[in-house]
Amino acid sequence: MAELPAAARLLRGRRVVLASGSPRRREILGRAGLGFEVVPSRFPEASLDPGAFPGRPAAFAEETAARKALEVAARLRGDVPPPDLVIGADTVVAVDDVILGKPADEDDARRMLSRLSGRTHSVFTGVALVWRSDSEEATRFHEETRVTFSALPEELVAQYVESGEPMDKAGGYGLQAQGAALVESVQGDVLSAVGFPLRRFCRVLAARALSPPPPPPPTSAATSNPGPGAATATTTSASALLHGVKASESPCDPEEDSQDALRWLTAAGLASAFDLTRFRRACALGGGAIAVAAELQLRFPRLGVTALEAPPPGRPLPGADLYVLPGFPPRPPRRPDGGPGAWARLLDGAADACGPGAAVLVTQRALDLLDEEEEEEDGGHGDGDPSPALRRLLQRRGFRDIQVVAAPSAGGATHAALGVRGGGER
Repeated sequence: MAELPAAARLLRGRRVVLASGSPRRREILGRAGLGFEVVPSRFPEASLDPGAFPGRPAAFAEETAARKALEVAARLRGDVPPPDLVIGADTVVAVDDVILGKPADEDDARRMLSRLSGRTHSVFTGVALVWRSDSEEATRFHEETRVTFSALPEELVAQYVESGEPMDKAGGYGLQAQGAALVESVQGDVLSAVGFPLRRFCRVLAARALSPPPPPPPTSAATSNPGPGAATATTTSASALLHGVKASESPCDPEEDSQDALRWLTAAGLASAFDLTRFRRACALGGGAIAVAAELQLRFPRLGVTALEAPPPGRPLPGADLYVLPGFPPRPPRRPDGGPGAWARLLDGAADACGPGAAVLVTQRALDLLDEEEEEEDGGHGDGDPSPALRRLLQRRGFRDIQVVAAPSAGGATHAALGVRGGGER
């Protein structure tokens, strides 16, 4: 049984409150099918000193999450009915077990990014659950995701800092937006690094073995008092996200530009285009890899996913039985990686890494990129149906079992092709 629907069933009929105003956490929980209210915590985060948690960034994230959840639970205790569950969360960035908070100014942001340049660091998201039956204590857990930055030239750091995005982000960057231009790879739970470890949350929830919910009170819904500033979040379907949505309804911040929203919305359609339940390990490659990895984890919670937004040229790809190439160009202000023909080499590398039963998933954007690199004899498709060109693209790389579909995308449809390697194909 899938973990996400199970979590929704366990909480059905209960009042659930998210003690965070983060649009990313709201989106992730909403896509899981959970009904909840949003009541941002008033806990002053600056009052908790990271120095009190030497070498323990995960404990700091858990404690901050607990303080947030307990504050909201205490504030709403007198409501009719009070919350059955309050969820708090906090995300921190740490390198060498030293917590990097939000930059104090632009110079501090540049120092942080320079420290992360060319290195692997950890992103910890701590979660705290406060139940009505035990409102003085919090169940705590965390998830660690490993993020590797590319070697960042000074001009790239300067351009990113000038964008203003680092100033309200832990560690000085936002993985879900322009900050992806700095990232080489993400290993572990991408959703956790974006803001909420949904799979771990569902496992903890199932272990709780909730008792059947109490009968609803004989009062109308209007008698419930969620408190000032509360907002109700309803279940958000992938279809709703793909048609006429605002950037604020995607995992991007409301202020992120339209290209960031386009990546996330296209990624949602790509992740839903095929039945990928047969695969166990996926690797998303190139521009848009982080968005696709997050969407794949939402839709296929048992699928392990690695995201390589900027795969280093010449380095072997991680082992996987599914390679996904969204085909977005590198994010500005990133410079093109690998020189002429880099995207074709990436596609060839993914195809070469596929053993029997493994697959490559590409979009029609691949045709445009290959056409720009002049790597395909007839890669372009003009204004016509891209399906034949996509089939030829994979057939040239030894795939015979090929499906092509029109995947929902922002502003229309994006054709995608899935090629599965047969037993004797190479």
